[in-house]
Amino acid sequence: EVPCRVDGAGIHRLPTPALPDHARGLVVNAKYVEQRTIDAAVNHSRTAALLALSHHPLVDSVHVAEQLLDDFADA
Repeated sequence: EVPCRVDGAGIHRLPTPALPDHARGLVVNAKYVEQRTIDAAVNHSRTAALLALSHHPLVDSVHVAEQLLDDFADA
């Protein structure tokens, strides 16, 4: 997600400053979670799903991630 200008010639990204380190870390982590989630869905992989959930910033442990995954499977 970046600011842009749209005109008849297309979409043009507007210059933006680099993210501060703390924000860049959050973005990198979010991307990792997204990639593992996609991997889990495409490959029907419980391991990838567990990796995705256990790295999500709102999930505080692998144990909680396992419980969530079990609950999702039961739903």
